[in-house]
Amino acid sequence: PAYDNSGVLLRELDRTLAAADDYTLDFSAQKSRDGYIILRPVSMSFQTGTYQQARAILDALCASDNINQISDLTISDTTVRGVRLVRTDLVITYFEVAP
Repeated sequence: PAYDNSGVLLRELDRTLAAADDYTLDFSAQKSRDGYIILRPVSMSFQTGTYQQARAILDALCASDNINQISDLTISDTTVRGVRLVRTDLVITYFEVAP
């Protein structure tokens, strides 16, 4: 999409991550590649109750109409006070066309 697609991305991420128990987003500074492609990295963490729920969110992120690349993916499983938590950490970088 054309530059600045951040509002659309924020709404899409909010919808996608609504299935998570909790999530955080950190929008890093955008970068330019070859003078016409904008890279918009987002560090993301979210918690779900099961691996299947985490995988469904990852699948939805991959299926986005907004071109992206997922990196630094970590999924961990812990139990806190008898409650299972699946934590997913990743960086998703969205690509846009500069004006």
